[in-house]
Amino acid sequence: MINPKEIIGNFTLGEVIFCPIEELPENLLPCAYILAGYLNMTRNFLRARMGDVYMATTSGYRNAVRNKRAGGAATSLHMWRFEKGQWLMASDFKVFRKTKTRPADITREAWNILKELPTFVGELGYKKSDNIIHMGVNSNKVVAPFEY
Repeated sequence: MINPKEIIGNFTLGEVIFCPIEELPENLLPCAYILAGYLNMTRNFLRARMGDVYMATTSGYRNAVRNKRAGGAATSLHMWRFEKGQWLMASDFKVFRKTKTRPADITREAWNILKELPTFVGELGYKKSDNIIHMGVNSNKVVAPFEY
């Protein structure tokens, strides 16, 4: 049974999955642990450069119905899966500080740091309209950081 309150580093399993737990097929549970590792490394990387920042997920696993409702692509990495010998997955998040600084400014600052990473396996994007950072894990594809 999946425990949404299980803590993986700085995130709960529920925060990583970010959907009703019963929607996640148990065979996709490894994606949550792998993605939690990426989120934790990203948080630690940002904290080393920005100080005391926090991350909040805004999207994780989506089944086909939820993905369509969200306007996601048919091949969206939010529809976690094991394909061609690798796990494919994505999460969206915002970055903030417990200060009076506008959250949009903090997430944009984090984006400006992350997009300069020399290597990121998968895809890394910034959705300006929603002020979120998208992180997709796919070891067979390296996409240049993009804004949309």
